[in-house]
Amino acid sequence: MNKPIKNNSTIEAIFESWDERLGNARSPYLGHVYRVFNFTAILLEQSAGLDDYGGRDAALEIIAIADCFHDVGIWLDNSFDYLLPSSGHAVAWLEENGKPEWIEPVEAIIEYHHKLTPYRGPHAELVEPFRKADLVDVSLGTMRAGLSKAFVREVRAAFPNAGFHKLLLKESTRWFLRHPFNPAPMMRR
Repeated sequence: MNKPIKNNSTIEAIFESWDERLGNARSPYLGHVYRVFNFTAILLEQSAGLDDYGGRDAALEIIAIADCFHDVGIWLDNSFDYLLPSSGHAVAWLEENGKPEWIEPVEAIIEYHHKLTPYRGPHAELVEPFRKADLVDVSLGTMRAGLSKAFVREVRAAFPNAGFHKLLLKESTRWFLRHPFNPAPMMRR
């Protein structure tokens, strides 16, 4: 059985730069990021085409970066219309860190991670496992995308929820009260 990855230097470095800006959301969001990262790492094992990115290790690095940024606009931009701002933060980070060749796959991961149906466009070998992994976590493990119940339980134990879903509920409620006739941005896909 696979063991959860409990530390990733890229995730840690990115989050360190956000310590103050994330405030009380830091721990819940970091837990979500690590849960999604772990679920994606296992789901990537079923993906072909990772050589296009430099192999599995490089693909995991792309996933780690996209993972950090995929929801961050909620807190850094104080908006539940967060997909575009989150992507913008990721692009800026990739440019600052000399990884412009990863902009396209990272943007695709962020843009389509809430797609309700399977993603079949460019970079699907990264987007689809990530999309499924995010759904596993958002559903609190009730949807497992083929992951074992034991692994999902072990990852959730290693990275407790710490109120992440409560934060999402609060933000989504605020959005719906302000925009009752406008669906949540991530549901427009």
